[in-house]
Amino acid sequence: MLKKVFVLFCAFAAITGCKNPAGETQLPPPTVIVSPVTPEDVSPTSSFLGKLEAESKAAIVPRVSGVLQKRLVKEGDIVKKGQPLFIIDKRPYQIAVNQAEAAVNSAKATADSAKLAFDRAKRSFDRKAIPKAQYDNANAVNRSAQAALKGAVAALEAAKLNLTYTDITSPTAGKIGIINFNEGEQVGPTVGVITNLVGSGPISATFSMSSRTLADLRKRFSVLVDAQLLVQIRNKANLELILSDGTVYPEPGNLTFADNAVSAAADSRRFKASFPNPKGDLLPGQTVTVRITFKAPVTTIVVPQSAILNDVGGKYVLAVSNSGVVSRRGVSLGAELPGGKQVINGGLNDGDVIIVEGVQKAQPGGTVNALSREDYNKLLTSQR
Repeated sequence: MLKKVFVLFCAFAAITGCKNPAGETQLPPPTVIVSPVTPEDVSPTSSFLGKLEAESKAAIVPRVSGVLQKRLVKEGDIVKKGQPLFIIDKRPYQIAVNQAEAAVNSAKATADSAKLAFDRAKRSFDRKAIPKAQYDNANAVNRSAQAALKGAVAALEAAKLNLTYTDITSPTAGKIGIINFNEGEQVGPTVGVITNLVGSGPISATFSMSSRTLADLRKRFSVLVDAQLLVQIRNKANLELILSDGTVYPEPGNLTFADNAVSAAADSRRFKASFPNPKGDLLPGQTVTVRITFKAPVTTIVVPQSAILNDVGGKYVLAVSNSGVVSRRGVSLGAELPGGKQVINGGLNDGDVIIVEGVQKAQPGGTVNALSREDYNKLLTSQR
């Protein structure tokens, strides 16, 4: 049971004050509400603001230039891997294939003729019927013709490949974004992206974790290496996604990535959590909250967030002794909990009494009239 600093109150003390033996008016100590510090079993929760990013995405850029002849999909369509998306006018590329085929046929005829001439020259040279210079010339012509044939065949393959590029297909399953070109417009590798394709697989939430929070997690799990920390969080915590309207996404996630660099400006590191997205409800660019909740409850000291103060010396609370004297207690904060509560990692002990309401009335070294919430309510009732 909390001890009251003052049992008797001067009537209307808040207005007139009390008088000491010398006749001087003295205001009574301010009344504050206090609560004893007791450990609680809680499931610590940490929340982080993040952005959604597609794990699989592709910019659809044509490999060849030409007129966009057909759009086979609409914006927002769900497509499969390999599905046709757009068709570029094939006619110039079909003509190039025909020309390349003709060039191959011509080169083949020339190569066949050069080979026959070389074979005749070789037989004649073997019989010593022609000079070596004539043989060497036939050999050079043959080799040049064979090389030209290979070049013509390679050009034909390139022409055929360019013809296949006029059919633009989906590199992966996903959802079509805004289409930037209409049928009849010129497209090509240097013209721009026709559309962006967002994969229909899992989606990542990228967020930053402060060095202090990261240190708390490492201490909790007794690990030093990031890979071990990721495994521990996967096994011993639940990862939830809170959408901008406050609803909890039904699919749980997994922590998949920890950056190897610290942001000097924010003293934090980037992390990624992967969430299933089977229906495509989650979209890249959405602002979300990633919440990590530990599965097994832990026993720790918890205080109302309203009791925590902050100044140049850091975070602190105001404790009250049995005689009503106020003292400052520096505290180390842990995770925030629902309902306006805060985990205290250090600075308070079981049984300490702290001010939870009226902290603005008290000063370290001063005296207060410390009442429990119950006694304070009784006092209000008696004054009515």
